[in-house]
Amino acid sequence: MTSRKASRQNRPITPSVQPKQRFPLSHIQQEIYSGPIPSPDILKKFGEIDASFSDRIMKMAETHAVSDAKTKDRVSLSMLVIPIIL
Repeated sequence: MTSRKASRQNRPITPSVQPKQRFPLSHIQQEIYSGPIPSPDILKKFGEIDASFSDRIMKMAETHAVSDAKTKDRVSLSMLVIPIIL
């Protein structure tokens, strides 16, 4: 039995070679924006879906900006008033 093991160990190891597989190439693209107003390209695409979308997005952003400004003013005022009361 030892002679058999020796002969098995002395055989050259041939890796099993498989033909290369070809995969179709794919392209993934991701666009990210932050804030109330998307990039001009994305805004244009919204306009292609519905003509009113781009105007509505801009009005929403303007309303949000005014609301944020009012909130910041209230917070600033409260920071001044609270120490006076205490």
